[in-house]
Amino acid sequence: MQLRNATVKDIDSIMQVEKDSFIPEIQESEQTFLNRIKTFPSGFVVFESPAQAELTSKSPGSDSKCGTKNTQIAGYLCSEKWNQLPRTSSPKTSSTNSASLKSGSSEDASLPEDLFKLGHSIEKTHNDTGKILYISSFAILSNFRGKKLGSKLFSQALQFILLKKENQNIDTLFLVVNENWKSALQIYKNYGFKEIKTISRIFPDSDGIIMKKEII
Repeated sequence: MQLRNATVKDIDSIMQVEKDSFIPEIQESEQTFLNRIKTFPSGFVVFESPAQAELTSKSPGSDSKCGTKNTQIAGYLCSEKWNQLPRTSSPKTSSTNSASLKSGSSEDASLPEDLFKLGHSIEKTHNDTGKILYISSFAILSNFRGKKLGSKLFSQALQFILLKKENQNIDTLFLVVNENWKSALQIYKNYGFKEIKTISRIFPDSDGIIMKKEII
């Protein structure tokens, strides 16, 4: 599996992964992904594998990087850089409204719930000088699951992002995961993420768990 940064030409393949990985209620839009690619290209990684005949969907004029007879985009990880992150003093609190953000040692700003909602605007949250990497989405085509690739690709994608010169200031990673996604939770825990807070009903009929890892 090869890793590279996504381009706008990959959007059809990225949307294929998105629709294969999530129920319609929580699928991101094409425009949301395009904004993420354009705003923070070094933070959007795709996983390429030799194409499988039954998965290949070639359209006229398609690029080999987007999934042709030569390659298949098997998944992606996208992220953005933030200046602030959720307070960690009270694990798994019950309401987003009681949360706060910290910048340096201060914790006096309210945490807007819509920052974690589907389709939030990366233009409003991303900061090129931010030291916190928010992993907004990670997905792999179903045909590639069950092969112990999840943990490996997650780790490799983060290293791919963090080794970029413009991202070497990052000192903290965090994400939000559905409380019922046990396999994903295990991947993140294996990488060293810790549960720090719960956002009530951020997903349909389920809570979201904020997880954090500090880079030493």
